[in-house]
Amino acid sequence: CALPISLRGVSSVEGGVKVASGRAKIFNAYGSELLQLPMTATVQYYTASGWLNSTTDSVTSLTLGLSNYQCKTGCTWTTTLAPASAQISTGVLAFKLSKPSSGGTGSVDVSISAPSYLLAGSNGAAANPSITGRATFGVYRGSNYVIYQRENY
Repeated sequence: CALPISLRGVSSVEGGVKVASGRAKIFNAYGSELLQLPMTATVQYYTASGWLNSTTDSVTSLTLGLSNYQCKTGCTWTTTLAPASAQISTGVLAFKLSKPSSGGTGSVDVSISAPSYLLAGSNGAAANPSITGRATFGVYRGSNYVIYQRENY
């Protein structure tokens, strides 16, 4: 009984396998406790040059979650996501956190539940490759380019 073999001849053409490593990343944000806080999540893939935004991806749906509230003032505050789940557009998902209830200040971690295809295949441990972002309320940082500012009344 002969076993089938793969014989690569001069004229044979075999297809290649393209392997892509991907992740979803939420960038940190900070702002006033009196206003909504805009945040951004991106879908990225890895190349020899490092992580790049996947600008051709407009089909991935991301589900966001909040955890690890850190209180500075008004320790019973909460915030909500808008939207909590949405489809990205050209590799980016823009969303907002509501201003903290009761005017509290502090921070909260915003996480992504990774899509199932990032938790399967070669990811045998089903480890979530997503990068969590931190939203901090009650902090304002001015421009990096202003050295001195003075107001006269």
